[in-house]
Amino acid sequence: MRNRSSGIQLGRNALLLITHLLIVLGFTIATVLVLVLVAQVPSDRLVQRNDIIVPLIVGAVGALLIGAMTLIKPLRRYSFLSTIPINWVLAGVYAYFLGQTYPLLMAGILLTLISAGMLQLGPQLGAFHAVGVFIAVLVGIFIADNNQTQFLASNIEDYLLLAAFTLLVAIIASLWYNLLDEENNSNRKSVRQENEEYRQRLLEMRERAKAFSEMAATLNATLNYDRILDAAMNIGRLSIRHDAKQRVVGMALMVGDQGNLQIATARGLQPLDMHKTFPGQSGVIGQAMEDGSPVIIEGGDEDPELGKLNAFANIRTTLVIPLRAQFETYGVLVFGSTAPKAINEDHIDTLGAIGVQATIALRNSVLYANLQDEKERIIRIENNARKALVRDLHDIPTQTVSAVAMHLSTIPIIAERQPETLNDEVENIRQMALRATEEIRHVMFSLRPLSLESSGLETALAQLSDKMISTYKQPMQIDLDPQIERVLKPEAQGTVFYLIEEAANNSRKYAKASLIRVRGTIEGNEIVFRVQDNGEGFDTSDIFSDYSKRGSFGMVNMRERAELINGSFEIQSAPGKGTTVVVRVPLEDENLPDASRKPLIQPRRSLRKSRETAGQ
Repeated sequence: MRNRSSGIQLGRNALLLITHLLIVLGFTIATVLVLVLVAQVPSDRLVQRNDIIVPLIVGAVGALLIGAMTLIKPLRRYSFLSTIPINWVLAGVYAYFLGQTYPLLMAGILLTLISAGMLQLGPQLGAFHAVGVFIAVLVGIFIADNNQTQFLASNIEDYLLLAAFTLLVAIIASLWYNLLDEENNSNRKSVRQENEEYRQRLLEMRERAKAFSEMAATLNATLNYDRILDAAMNIGRLSIRHDAKQRVVGMALMVGDQGNLQIATARGLQPLDMHKTFPGQSGVIGQAMEDGSPVIIEGGDEDPELGKLNAFANIRTTLVIPLRAQFETYGVLVFGSTAPKAINEDHIDTLGAIGVQATIALRNSVLYANLQDEKERIIRIENNARKALVRDLHDIPTQTVSAVAMHLSTIPIIAERQPETLNDEVENIRQMALRATEEIRHVMFSLRPLSLESSGLETALAQLSDKMISTYKQPMQIDLDPQIERVLKPEAQGTVFYLIEEAANNSRKYAKASLIRVRGTIEGNEIVFRVQDNGEGFDTSDIFSDYSKRGSFGMVNMRERAELINGSFEIQSAPGKGTTVVVRVPLEDENLPDASRKPLIQPRRSLRKSRETAGQ
């Protein structure tokens, strides 16, 4: 379009230059003829000299008048119309002084005035101007002939020939003007088209800038999975679409449950295509996911995976951008255009940057969802711990203290009726109070064993074994690998102690075991703790079903505690064969609960969950 506009502009300039040269040439020839005639007139024929000089003076005055009007801003728009009466007066003056003496010169001046007026004023006003010039010439000749018609009658054929020639010149000038006007109209139309294109491009640039701004605001202000992808889709389509007739298809494919790609959001797809999935193993999608970089191809309807979409039947250019952070691929952004070669390197850079920003936002959404899960899990564990504390206080110390209070209330009665047994009753109450004290201390020890922080896990478990014997008369053996305390982080030791203490209490309360044995070994890249009793045992399917219904204490809480240190929890039991609780803790540093460990929830699970947990 720019080359075409430049060619039109050059043609228009050439036509205007030729027109101006013709006008200047006509006036130059007329001026030369006048000067030649003036030079040939003898000095004794001063009247004839004046016949030539006077029209020149009139013409100069008319030119000065037109020039003055162009300098006055209010009159500038009417300056071209003032040439009509001035040319009429000039034609009449030339006819009066030169019409009879120099008819050839008069004809040249007449044709020049008519041609210039036609080119300047256009066909309509030019024709009106030409008729006026011709009438002014006739009036000038008539006045110069002393209001007689002999001269006109004797030269009627010459003037008719002059009129015909003048008409021919007027027609030629009109055609020339129309040619110039057509070129001008074509040029104006071209300029309007270019202006419209520039205006449309400016609007598109503003829309892109607005979309970029909205996307940046969305990425900064929200952790919502859908909003992030919608913003990426909008800016991607605006970046590619440069023509209203161009159709752009876009979709975001995210990793699903089985490792396949599902359509999370789309633009321009048919409803039947929205539920289709993609393996992501072949074609342009597989290449982009394998390379981890944007891929552009010509076409799209022949792609082994995209070709099954109806919306890609007429796609001529396809771009796939992977959403990848470090070594995790969350999905891909796919854009297709019906225009060939509609996507270039600039689009790849722009949309690649959009993909990077969207990936960062998605990763933040994943981390936020993980954080929400961890927060909810910790709150749930703390609530369960409080409930367990209430249960432990109610089951043993509270009942013992209540028994002390009840026996104290019987002291006056015993003193009155059986004073000889009073000392025995007081001793019994004292023993119950001591037992209540031991029970309360055991509960406090289970909540926060100080020896765990000062001496380590093995010492804390040894104290737990002693308290089991002293408080509940429950034998408990401890057998730990000495290397465990060195490789297991202190914060993980606290969780392991809670799990062992909870498992031992369950064996004491429900298994009727004569011995509880705790073993800790290092097996490969794991630390394995086993809490084993020789009690009655139980059917694990029944207990799992019961805990699922209750959703409170016990194994659900223990399993969640184990997951906090990225460990696992398992119960092995059968009726009459005792029970074994197995806790496994990995030794890898990145799997331990520090700030640098990987999210506990993988991206695909978190992305699905973020729709509900990160809707801000």
